[in-house]
Amino acid sequence: MLELIQKVLNEYDKVFLIADKSVYAGSDWERFCNVIQAMEKKPEQGELFKKVLLKKILLIIEEGVEYDLSFPHVVLSHQETWDLWKLYMTYEFSDRFSVFPDGGQYGTVFGYSDAGILTEQEAVMAILGYRKGIEDGQITL
Repeated sequence: MLELIQKVLNEYDKVFLIADKSVYAGSDWERFCNVIQAMEKKPEQGELFKKVLLKKILLIIEEGVEYDLSFPHVVLSHQETWDLWKLYMTYEFSDRFSVFPDGGQYGTVFGYSDAGILTEQEAVMAILGYRKGIEDGQITL
């Protein structure tokens, strides 16, 4: 499993683990998907999204999780997902490998959106690790 992470971190700027327990109505994953889908539909943002973001992000998804975004992805079994989650929790070795939260017990970046400090699009850009918004055409890490 460690070899998988090492390989994908060499190829992608950000890798996200999406476990079945992270997917529920109102979850950060659902909100993330909604913002990404809205960005893809806007002509000026959609082109930049395809040229820049799609080449830098990989999702590792547990089997059974519905997925309809344009990001490249890998589907893992429940056991493989669990092993990867344990590896992440044991080492937390990179800010480029992230796990979507599985509950509301901890604050997340979408809390800033709920409080009106960030827009949902700014929250997604923060999750993706970008300092500037996609609107100005200058996405930077």
